[in-house]
Amino acid sequence: MNSHLSGKLKALAGRAWRKLGLPQSQRPAILMYHRIAIASGDPWDLCVSPDNFAAQLQALKRRRRVLSLPEFAARHADGSLPGNAVAITFDDGYACNAEIAAPLLVEAGLPATMFLCTGMIDASRWFWWDALEEIVMTHAGSTLQLDAETEPVQLGPIDASEVRRRWRAFITQPTPRQAAYLSLWSRLKFMSEPDRQAAMISFHAQSGVSVEAPAAARSMSLTQARVLAGRPGIEIGAHTVTHPALGEIPSDAQRQEITASKVACEGIIGRSVVSFAYPYGSHTAETARLVLEAGLMQACTTIAEPISTTSDRSTLPRYQVLDWSGDVLVRKLGL
Repeated sequence: MNSHLSGKLKALAGRAWRKLGLPQSQRPAILMYHRIAIASGDPWDLCVSPDNFAAQLQALKRRRRVLSLPEFAARHADGSLPGNAVAITFDDGYACNAEIAAPLLVEAGLPATMFLCTGMIDASRWFWWDALEEIVMTHAGSTLQLDAETEPVQLGPIDASEVRRRWRAFITQPTPRQAAYLSLWSRLKFMSEPDRQAAMISFHAQSGVSVEAPAAARSMSLTQARVLAGRPGIEIGAHTVTHPALGEIPSDAQRQEITASKVACEGIIGRSVVSFAYPYGSHTAETARLVLEAGLMQACTTIAEPISTTSDRSTLPRYQVLDWSGDVLVRKLGL
């Protein structure tokens, strides 16, 4: 693995995917989820099983004060945030957030914010990082060609299903298939959206993996998003249009992604949108300024820290929740 990619993965392991960095004493925290699902492969630890998620909600209900993100941020700003406060958030807008997570949240009587990547609403295709994992891990061929100007990426033998299921992207000694995935992921992440989509279409054609995602891996439909927004306690937030690493693109492009996603979300739900989450956690001081200028009141990063007196409303830290039991989650939160 090249040193540039290795450094990025170490940074991810230390922030969005840190496993052991939760506070050892009770402090306010924002929790980050993505998928409520069981997947064949989950390199970025995005999946929490439905059973574990239900157990986590009940544990949080017993042991923590769960607030909506807007109330959490407002009370942090005015100094009245309880030490046991928690806010629940979801990134990307997977269909399972509407189909599985929301009913469990409503049943538990707990609020949550669902951040939508608006360019994926009503799309039948995969999120690109999930499609790439499926393609690389199942392709019967020995190589994948990104474009005519680069050497084919060597894939090596197909990993056993258990190896695939257990692998996480911050493992330092990946198999050849895993290394191929990381190499391609690092290139695709920083491409423009048209170039990335063209690359993914080519990969689908080379591998035979359908462009159509299975139901369990799809984003929400427009109908699901509207129904979700009407559920008690559910806030809809913006998460850009095309899920770029905002801190890596020009200011004008950042403004367009932020503003357009806010406007699109407001068009879907028919009311003001005030919360935002940075894709990949990527942001700069300029990005945070643009978020506030767009009329968004609070924004979340992927920095794995509890809320402190120095936390800024435009760059709130969050802990990514893994596929833990409820007891493990509250123990890691210092209860």
